[in-house]
Amino acid sequence: MCYVGQAVDIANRWKQHIKRGIGAEAPTKNKLYPAMINCGVENFKFEIIQECPANLLNEREKYWQDVFKAKEFGYSIK
Repeated sequence: MCYVGQAVDIANRWKQHIKRGIGAEAPTKNKLYPAMINCGVENFKFEIIQECPANLLNEREKYWQDVFKAKEFGYSIK
């Protein structure tokens, strides 16, 4: 199971995930945060799989979601 996302400010984005994953902020409609709450955020690993210019973020996010099948077998929904 994986989640593939994108961010310009990676550290801040990871903090947002953690806050929502522990219930400190309201979760959005996705599959990641309920899994983090149920399994514990300590059981999730964060990795940067590619760095790219901001104008390519959407394209590269879709590419990596397809590679890892993150929508079919993971937590990605868009």
